[in-house]
Amino acid sequence: MLDYGYLAAFLLVFARIGGFMTVFPFFALTGVPVSVRLGLSLILALIVTPVVGKGYTTPAVAGYFFALAGEMLVGLGIGLTAALVFYALRMAGQLMGIQTGFAVAELLDPAGVQNNIIAEFVFLLGVIFFLSLEGHDAVISALVQSFKLVPLTAAHLKGGMMLYVARLFGGMFSTALQIAAPAL
Repeated sequence: MLDYGYLAAFLLVFARIGGFMTVFPFFALTGVPVSVRLGLSLILALIVTPVVGKGYTTPAVAGYFFALAGEMLVGLGIGLTAALVFYALRMAGQLMGIQTGFAVAELLDPAGVQNNIIAEFVFLLGVIFFLSLEGHDAVISALVQSFKLVPLTAAHLKGGMMLYVARLFGGMFSTALQIAAPAL
């Protein structure tokens, strides 16, 4: 017989992991098909749900849809926060490309793709460094640990959260400038 509480917990876990996979740059590269990201999210959700979904009771239908949206937003937030380093690398590459004259290639690209070659190089170099340090394992482990820190349906915004997010984005700009400083 189908346990609806387990199914509800699985969908919540899948929503958080799917939100993370949607925005984290390593998994959201344009060369990674959506089916691969969905499959990886599904496999991770199948592995994680028995651990974090114990004792979850099924809420009312309307409340459950809000809970699903909330878990998706938590996953998006975790993914964007973890991705700030990669965005800083891409921004540093953009700044270096502008200073070295490669930004003109953006304007003259007949394919219409607006990618600075230095930005892509620095970004992909960061991805290779990330993989060589087994960062993907650490990020997935941190994603799984997020269920202990923020249990299912327990996420809520606090007043100081927006200030913290603003500081994170400010740190991203600062890091980008520090990385690009030798070329400026």
